[in-house]
Amino acid sequence: MSRNKIKVLKFGGSSQCIEGYRVIKDLVRDTDYKYIIVVSAIKGITNKLIDYTRISDSKIKNDIIDINNKLIINCDIDIKPNYSILNTDKTDKLQNKIDIISSGEYFTSSILNSYLVKKGIKSEFVQASLVLKSDTNNKELYNTGPFTVNTKVIEEFFTHSNVIVIPGFSALTPDENICLLGRGGSDTTGSIIAASVNAEIYQIWTDVNGIYSCDPRIIKEAQLVEKIGYSVAQELASMGAKVLHPYCILPCAKKNIPIEIKNTFNIKGKSTYINGIKSVDTIHGITKQDNISVFKITSMNMWNNYGFVFDIFSHFKNYNVDVNIISTSQFNITTTTNDPNISKLHLLKIELEKIYNVELITDLSIVNIVGQDIKKNPLISKIFDKMKIYDTYLTSYASNDMTLSFVVNNSDTQDIIECLHKIIFSSYSFEPKEHWWHKIVDLYYHNDDFVGPQYLYNRDIIGERITQLQSVTNINQFYYAMKANYNIEIIKFIISRGFGIECVNLGELYYLKRCLGKLDFPILFTPNFCSIDDYQDEILNNDNIKLIIDNIDIIVKYPDEFSEMSIGLRLDLNCGKGHCDKVITQGKQSKFGISIDKLIEYRDLFTAYNINIEGLHTHMGSSVHNYKNWVKIANRILDIVSDFDSIEWINLGGGLGIDKQIDFESLNEELGNISSDKEIKLFMEPGRFIVGESGIIIGRVTQIKDKMSTRFIGTNIGMNDLIRPALYNAVHPLYFYSPYQKDDEQTVTVVGPICESGDVLVKNLKVKHTITENDIVIVTNTGAYGYSMRSNYNLKEVPVEGFI
Repeated sequence: MSRNKIKVLKFGGSSQCIEGYRVIKDLVRDTDYKYIIVVSAIKGITNKLIDYTRISDSKIKNDIIDINNKLIINCDIDIKPNYSILNTDKTDKLQNKIDIISSGEYFTSSILNSYLVKKGIKSEFVQASLVLKSDTNNKELYNTGPFTVNTKVIEEFFTHSNVIVIPGFSALTPDENICLLGRGGSDTTGSIIAASVNAEIYQIWTDVNGIYSCDPRIIKEAQLVEKIGYSVAQELASMGAKVLHPYCILPCAKKNIPIEIKNTFNIKGKSTYINGIKSVDTIHGITKQDNISVFKITSMNMWNNYGFVFDIFSHFKNYNVDVNIISTSQFNITTTTNDPNISKLHLLKIELEKIYNVELITDLSIVNIVGQDIKKNPLISKIFDKMKIYDTYLTSYASNDMTLSFVVNNSDTQDIIECLHKIIFSSYSFEPKEHWWHKIVDLYYHNDDFVGPQYLYNRDIIGERITQLQSVTNINQFYYAMKANYNIEIIKFIISRGFGIECVNLGELYYLKRCLGKLDFPILFTPNFCSIDDYQDEILNNDNIKLIIDNIDIIVKYPDEFSEMSIGLRLDLNCGKGHCDKVITQGKQSKFGISIDKLIEYRDLFTAYNINIEGLHTHMGSSVHNYKNWVKIANRILDIVSDFDSIEWINLGGGLGIDKQIDFESLNEELGNISSDKEIKLFMEPGRFIVGESGIIIGRVTQIKDKMSTRFIGTNIGMNDLIRPALYNAVHPLYFYSPYQKDDEQTVTVVGPICESGDVLVKNLKVKHTITENDIVIVTNTGAYGYSMRSNYNLKEVPVEGFI
């Protein structure tokens, strides 16, 4: 048979519907080809069939029949599938189970074939047992083959038909029984057949466009991988990508038959094309595997001792516990398993502890970075820098140099994947929607005198964020960190809503006094690495100001200066968080805070000089969204409170992220459940969360330049106006206001006019319309650390501010 004349199409469970069948009908009308259609069961049916073999429940049986009959009605065909296989009462026997579980594909194959015949297609239903053969008999539920294809049967049917419909997932054993190829076996059925008939292409039709850089349900910015090699696609599939089964790739790879993943419900959309290409040091995707447990097995007797590895894993075999990643050292073996039976794992642990020291850690996940030549990828150093802030129980390079795996806490998985995806696949697209600034920007565009840049702030947004925070009633006092934005109108508004102010140096305190006249509201003064003279400044003689010391050494050096004072201490609990290492404010590399051991060490010093420790403060970093982090902080500090009878308040810090929701209701509830022997007030000091989304900076496009496949859009908004992208690698949503019609999507890099290579607002921004000089550009979420960090570097004029 000529390779050019056959296409093998596999249609998955989600495609078993009238919409999917219409797509199939239109595809096979092209008589230049012969078609082999491999069919899955209707989505969910195989699970029901498996349940039915465990519990012969008539309700499950009726559900299976009803779902298939509904498809028959939608197809408007007259067919009665043979449901008699479901009548057996011998579901305890292996072969009966296999026969029942394989029936889902037989039902849909007969339905699809009848539909195609009714639509005038020369189609034949062919039993899988006539086409696909296993070389081994059934010993377990799933047969591992090897499998062969009877191509003569296919040739015979093609003499009088243009289309063959074959059930996937099953084959025939040497003793002429049905066998199963394993979950996802229909993918493998199609691949084996495509290789055997030397097909032109093997298409897998499903409900997504193909393989993505990450699961789009986890990362909405996930990018479609349009071209990928066989080996990397197989690695992605085996490491958790659910689009196709890893076993289905090898048969086609051996014959160099391309595999294409198509979306039944978006037939004109882009797709993933898998062939023999090899891409050097390229990362294609991030996957995750949940429900992971880790065994850490340690013994001094391992060193130079033959046979201990065999001994350890023989215990795993005895308990039927499969392992995934194995890492060894002279005195330790660490291995992962995805076995869900935790009770069994504990029994295995007890058995191993007869000889070894064993730690079992559960509720973990594996985050996998998959590509070609992973070790050579230039992003590896950035990936490891990011992973420093997370607890990692095992790091593994795959021997094929295609996967870098991190075993981490399940609770950290979402944050890790989001951070790594931003590092590896830094492409951005900001969908246009109705914003508060739209009408204002329209006025600016038609004002020829406006050049910009200019900051604008919206009072209503600030009010909404304050209301959200005040719903956390178990926080006794909020303090606004004014370093985020010291616009005096904003500060007045925030104070009027009952918030205090957090200041980090004397300049901020004097600014407040100069603008407001008196400091008659709550203030936190939290300097770090300042002069001893700053602590003695006269402005601090105010009962409304609480002084927080960041470094015990200054008290040790000048104890008399702090004698008889009431102060707070800033702690480092070694649990820093943040989107960038420059915003993480705890840990060994952070300049902030006092370690717990040092706090305890100098407890007697505080007593000797009658220094009253009235409060404890800590701060994680920035862009924190998981409310449990603040609950964790509160609990950890309360553990310390018992050592200091004088503690009256705890400051949980801030760092609240603005780009997704925070569960304030749960935060409030769990803070309310925290108990202590005495009444302790809780403080928080959010800055960016209150004002970040309230601000925009508006400017104009100045120049456009194409250089070596990169299109640069120049603007008059420079790093001196907004330094966060250059300083923190922050990505602010950016929009263009253009009257021109939509154009083909283009990828651009938006830059400013400053003489620095780092003067970039956003790289790899996807835009869908023509951009020309003088168009308005709007950078959003700039209400925090925008104007307050501006400079006149290059002697560029600083932007003006507006408040609405």
